[in-house]
Amino acid sequence: MVIYIFATERGCQIQIGQLRSIQIEEENTEANLAAMMEEMRLCLVSQKRVASDPIEIVCDPEVKWEHLAKIYNTFFGAGLTDITFAMTE
Repeated sequence: MVIYIFATERGCQIQIGQLRSIQIEEENTEANLAAMMEEMRLCLVSQKRVASDPIEIVCDPEVKWEHLAKIYNTFFGAGLTDITFAMTE
């Protein structure tokens, strides 16, 4: 599964698969991360995936490190452990 993370004016947008996206805004980070994990869970179920399936993160260079670290830590803490980052030029 590929996860895209794009910078926004107030945080970032996460695209999960092709149909699900969520905003992570600085003033509501914890609630947004919980909503992100619910979207991730729904995507995993609909695609018949399991937590050990590989996840590749493609991150816009303008995304703040703080946001990327929180997203990664949330995924890892939820049991998604095969997480890699796409190499871009």
